[in-house]
Amino acid sequence: MANPMQELWFNRNRHRLDVPVAVGVSDAFEIISGPVRQAPRLIKQLKLEWIFPNKQDPQLIWRDAIAVLLKLGVMMAPLIY
Repeated sequence: MANPMQELWFNRNRHRLDVPVAVGVSDAFEIISGPVRQAPRLIKQLKLEWIFPNKQDPQLIWRDAIAVLLKLGVMMAPLIY
């Protein structure tokens, strides 16, 4: 799960977990094991790593873009009204 989904899951299920600390690792396991490639050094230096997974899986960018636009629309609606 990606951020913030993993944090929301931890918060909802912390009463069921019998651990003192829960850490979200997001794509770390996929990057280490190989199915997901790590961003090139230049992209990391420019702090644009969030773009790289979208390039590997174009459906991610559309899903994220639609979610952001919907949230923006909901936030802007009272101002426009």
